[in-house]
Amino acid sequence: MNRTRQVPQLVTHRAVLGDSRLSDAIGATNHDLLFRTGRGLREDAQWDITDAGCAAEFGLMATRGVDGTLQIRWPRSRRCRQRARERLRKYIHDIVDFVVNDTGQGGLPSADPVLEMTLPDGRRVFTRRYADRVLENAVRLTIARPLAAGASQTAFAYLAGRSRFSAYVFARDLLREGFGYAAKADIEAFYASTQIERVDAALAIRHPEIGSGLRALIRWLHTSQVLRREQHGQLTLHECTGALLAGTCLAGDLSNAIAAFAFEQDIANVFGSRVFVLRYADDFMLLGRSRAYVDDALSFMHELAGASGYRLQRTKTSASAASLYHRPLTWLGKDVSDRGIVTPAGAIHEAALRIGAAPDHHTRRVRVRELLDELLVDPADTLQVAREILADVCPAGLAVFEAELRGWGPRRNRRFNELRVADVRAMFSVMAP
Repeated sequence: MNRTRQVPQLVTHRAVLGDSRLSDAIGATNHDLLFRTGRGLREDAQWDITDAGCAAEFGLMATRGVDGTLQIRWPRSRRCRQRARERLRKYIHDIVDFVVNDTGQGGLPSADPVLEMTLPDGRRVFTRRYADRVLENAVRLTIARPLAAGASQTAFAYLAGRSRFSAYVFARDLLREGFGYAAKADIEAFYASTQIERVDAALAIRHPEIGSGLRALIRWLHTSQVLRREQHGQLTLHECTGALLAGTCLAGDLSNAIAAFAFEQDIANVFGSRVFVLRYADDFMLLGRSRAYVDDALSFMHELAGASGYRLQRTKTSASAASLYHRPLTWLGKDVSDRGIVTPAGAIHEAALRIGAAPDHHTRRVRVRELLDELLVDPADTLQVAREILADVCPAGLAVFEAELRGWGPRRNRRFNELRVADVRAMFSVMAP
């Protein structure tokens, strides 16, 4: 694959990433247990050998955790740790210099293959070998600030200080301001449908401060071939599709950039403050003061999706706007209505079953706290619903629930204040026509 030069003269790795970002990436990757933690991923023995070999190449320690997962750690000796850091640093510097300056002359080779894994819910995610994760994390840390600075107030995924609970708070405040009509939309196969060349164009237009060197690195990281385990049990190599790789370090940040470019900006330009588009990753909710505004915005979103090469998933996209004064709309696992943001009784029942299945008191207490945190933005009467369900499903869990509830008030208020990502009233005074 031939590439033209990105810059007229050689650009050093320090001009692209900077030593501080690289140091942060090396430290963060180590702090994370370096890789696949949680998420219900089944470990792949053949890939573990590859990752362990990569660790040994840089002088790192590869061990098995108590749960059987592969863990890569720094050596205990300070001198060995410093040597491992320097090896990682040199590896990444060589790649950056090679990619940004295209010193290969005959075209760049592809990045190392990525491993495809399947989550319990059927979604496919990808992961890189350890050294390439460090490089990708360094790129992510470098582009995170300009991407966050340009992010909409109504985007809540993969942004520091924001979460789906922030989205709930924002939606509740809009409801109180009279935005009682809503529709939801979900993009079908968002990551697989997003080509990296389109992301590159969006970054060049919306975030020119990121620079051509970093964009070249991002494109190069998405030239990886894919290792996929077939039905007969062997890992086979498949050609790169050029799409975003879900589950990798950069996937979330890049998905924010393309979603803002393809949808949010145009909808905001056309509808202004008449319709607010709340987005968590590829899940959208349109909130407006009238049914007509929301229907128009939903139709416009269908047009934008078609123009950008996407499709809205029928089963997860509203046919038309719904009045939240008459029936709730389920979004991100909660019912949104004029009552506020309410956790469905079915979700509370599932949490109660998990509490009842806890093997010991400590685990039961942790799961009760998780349930309380899930009820963070719910009306007060939802607590009574939780009590009744726990009393029926798990009486022992109800006692822990009541004990934890006594200390929950101050913790709830503190977390609630942290979730406030914007003052909605101030925003209305600025954006009102």
